[in-house]
Amino acid sequence: MTTIYATCRGDRRFYDGELRDTLTLADAVAAARPGDVVQLLPGAFFPPTRIDPGNRALGEAFPVEIRGFAGSEDAPLTIRGFGPTTAFYGEGKAEIADARLPTADQFAFFKLFDSQWVVFENFDVAGCWPCFLFMEHSRYVTVRNVRVFDGRYVVFARGERSHHILIEGCRWRQDPTGALWRDITWEAVKREDETGYYYYNGGFFGSVDISGSLVFRENTLCTAFNGLRLKASASKGNRLNHNVEITGNRFHRLRDNPVEPERTAVNWYVRGNRIVNAHAWFSMDNVAGGFWYYCGNTGYFNDKPGLPEGDNTGGAVYKYDVEGGMPDRPVLAAFNTYFLRANLIKEGRTRNLRHVDNVVLFCTPADLRGYDPDPPCPFPASCPDPCAPSPLTADPESFGCVPPLAEPGPSFVASSEFLDDPAGDRIVFDGDLTNRPWPAGFAPAGFEADGRVEPALHFRAPFAGDLRLSGPSLPAVPVRLAAGTDWAGDYDWQSPALAVAGAAQPAGAPAPCPPFVFCMPANPAPGYDEAPRPVDLSFEAGRLVVHCSRPLAAGTCQALVRDRRGEVVEVAGRTEGTRLFLTIPGPWRRKAAQVVLPADLTGADGQRVSLWGNDPRVTISSKIHFTTATEGLTV
Repeated sequence: MTTIYATCRGDRRFYDGELRDTLTLADAVAAARPGDVVQLLPGAFFPPTRIDPGNRALGEAFPVEIRGFAGSEDAPLTIRGFGPTTAFYGEGKAEIADARLPTADQFAFFKLFDSQWVVFENFDVAGCWPCFLFMEHSRYVTVRNVRVFDGRYVVFARGERSHHILIEGCRWRQDPTGALWRDITWEAVKREDETGYYYYNGGFFGSVDISGSLVFRENTLCTAFNGLRLKASASKGNRLNHNVEITGNRFHRLRDNPVEPERTAVNWYVRGNRIVNAHAWFSMDNVAGGFWYYCGNTGYFNDKPGLPEGDNTGGAVYKYDVEGGMPDRPVLAAFNTYFLRANLIKEGRTRNLRHVDNVVLFCTPADLRGYDPDPPCPFPASCPDPCAPSPLTADPESFGCVPPLAEPGPSFVASSEFLDDPAGDRIVFDGDLTNRPWPAGFAPAGFEADGRVEPALHFRAPFAGDLRLSGPSLPAVPVRLAAGTDWAGDYDWQSPALAVAGAAQPAGAPAPCPPFVFCMPANPAPGYDEAPRPVDLSFEAGRLVVHCSRPLAAGTCQALVRDRRGEVVEVAGRTEGTRLFLTIPGPWRRKAAQVVLPADLTGADGQRVSLWGNDPRVTISSKIHFTTATEGLTV
């Protein structure tokens, strides 16, 4: 591995105790080989510029292109900065191009074509319109710990051979002024002409016709129009937009949709996200596919977007349409906790939805007594810019908070169309806890037999994000997913016996949710596959379970378990499909913090275990080994 130092001018710099020669960014990237690190030294980086020979006062910025780079998991190309002291500045022009979504012909600071195993990490970005990173038919691309201001998109991908994209620990404020939330109307952003603000109609990540395998986790998005938008051609829906994990993210003041697939989505896990002030949280209108799992998410409001006379200021959690594609596979919305001023579901229809074990409380006048008209940033530790201006909050009288039994008022389902044929649409609501009466159509459908309405129930400090209940919780209705039918897993998954409704669980346990399992499309694009990777840890029947995305080879596995103080115990266990069961000493069941697996652990298809997009609590080592069951030999 070689470290190549880069500066904007390619000059000599004093760094790490010595004077070093550097290259320009474009030259450094061109010189890099698999395993190399392009280390960006402190300073501002501007796009390379072509000077017009006829008029040297004119110049055209062009991207840094990476074509056909063939890295590997052990030898990626890494482009790394020093955090905020390293910054990329684009052209700063927010324009509406003829192509409504970014293409290879438009500006991006970096462009990847048919490349793999490239990492971008630890720097700032500003002024990159329409996007900072554009990729086409590229895979195993990571964007990590990047702070971004403005831009229509940060990352945009095209093509079926684009897949396995990891975006983690990033922070983005699309509109640093706050006008997008308060002063610019929703319609002005949606309007596709030069008179509005269509250039804001993007998201941190966007794509067209990618195979899938996006891991989007632990990111913070503030004052933006959308979070993620993944578009797919309906004619290729059986092979696109598969295997998406959206976990542990924070969304604040999103004027439209935090999560928005278009036309098709298969095997999407939306887990453990925190949403504060958004319009339509999960946009699933005219989307086919299924195997969608919304679990452990929390959301609340303490503001209302737009002006008092503005458009689209209501919103919903789940957005549907009455026509178009609908899921033909199961959808689970379970163990979520929401504090709302609008309807859970406003209109439209869907199929195969099981909505169980959620806590959904609607704002009441009693809640307003604890309202702070100047609420602090909900995510101070991860805010992109703590000093950014914050628009004045809306008049709380406009929130629509009504007494729990008053009508009209917000509801689980506002439109009767949604309940036209619940049996035919295979829709179930049960085990939910709320403070307003169920919709009129619930009782005839047999919904909420084990649910509960508690008009006096409230959260402790909902406008401040404290969504702990003031009263007793509700024991959860057992959730069981049948292997291969209700999810892509190879065993029947079920929620814990002591689970309760909502995201908060007894003794601080994580909200129940099935672990991610890779779902191979029926007709995958060439090369679209995945090696098994550890995706979660759990305890079952006294054993530590390592969950993997693909089935493992049958055999016996050594492992090391570490606690937070660095103590280590060596354990062993056997594989069983996508799970590895490790027997550990009793005292370690409470203090296990990290698991080390053997580097020679393989999947049932012979591929070595991968750490791309893995659970950060799991690593690998060559000092321990895996032994197959069939041969009894160390692989």
